[in-house]
Amino acid sequence: YNDVKIMQELLTSRYGFQIEDLQIPTDEPGSALLPTSANIKKNFNQMIERAKGGDILLLLFSGHGTF
Repeated sequence: YNDVKIMQELLTSRYGFQIEDLQIPTDEPGSALLPTSANIKKNFNQMIERAKGGDILLLLFSGHGTF
């Protein structure tokens, strides 16, 4: 989960993203948002619906799954 935490820190501290604007689904124990197909699709659609002119939309996928 280090890559997720590093990217969150980079986006908020260096690029000025607001933490409340970030949706970070992880399968980390205690995660409020699990990375299910339904959650990913829902949050992606919400991100598109809320977007306004000049907004930056970033979708980062970091998969470390198992077979």
